[in-house]
Amino acid sequence: MISKGENYMKQFIVVILAIFIFSSLAPSYASALSSQNSKELTTSEEPSNQVEGETLELEDTSVEIQSNEENDTAYIDTTINSENLDVQSELELDLDEGGMLLNVESEDENGEIQSQEYEVVIHDINGEDFKASLFDTTTGEEYEVNTEELQASWIPLVIIAIHAARFGVKYAIKKYGKSAVSKATKQYGKKASASSLKKVKFANSKTFDRHWRDHKKEFPGYTKNRYLTRAQSLAGTTGKHILTKKRSNGDILKYNKNTNELLILNKNDTIKTLFKPKHPNKSAGYQYFKKQ
Repeated sequence: MISKGENYMKQFIVVILAIFIFSSLAPSYASALSSQNSKELTTSEEPSNQVEGETLELEDTSVEIQSNEENDTAYIDTTINSENLDVQSELELDLDEGGMLLNVESEDENGEIQSQEYEVVIHDINGEDFKASLFDTTTGEEYEVNTEELQASWIPLVIIAIHAARFGVKYAIKKYGKSAVSKATKQYGKKASASSLKKVKFANSKTFDRHWRDHKKEFPGYTKNRYLTRAQSLAGTTGKHILTKKRSNGDILKYNKNTNELLILNKNDTIKTLFKPKHPNKSAGYQYFKKQ
């Protein structure tokens, strides 16, 4: 009988193999697709909705990568099949706004399925590597990612998510240009690097304390500092799941449809509040935002 520890190690070995595949094959694959797409775009008047893909085989592990476009959204799907673990991921890239959403699902040999969804916010791109924030839309867990310095303490599913995102970012740069991805790092028309987002704060500590006290029950497991970090991150997040309004007084409202989080900033990018309207009723929360 295989123990949980042995099964975990098997999964981890497969993850490391997946990392090797992504790291070694993604650049050349993306480059080849870029060349192929350039030729197709010169002969086709309707490039959208085309599905492209490739299947790779390596040491009892197959990797299938497909991509297609629908309207202003690109979808990059990656499937990894092995003896002990199957993984599927989809990176959704908003070509208009630059927002990215990553879905990852894995199934082990016992049929146990794990699913997670992440918002991806790119802070900096350097060749094939990047710095980004990954936000688990279910738990609110945040991972500050530098693909040049992956942390061994992260769980395998997170590591797979990072490399799936890495492939997607590399692919997007090759096919759509760096600007398509760097849009996700912009905030109200100006560059929103990790350092600049940290400057987005409440007006004073008294206001910060009051809003944390009023809304901490809506963010279980959060600390006061994490509440602030989440507000800063939402300020720099874009995508079809992020709705934005501007009031006549200059206030900016940003609402995350996936997490039912509403951030309000004044015209000087000072945080006024972050909360989940009508929590835990997401539908009612969305209606609340629409009425603002």
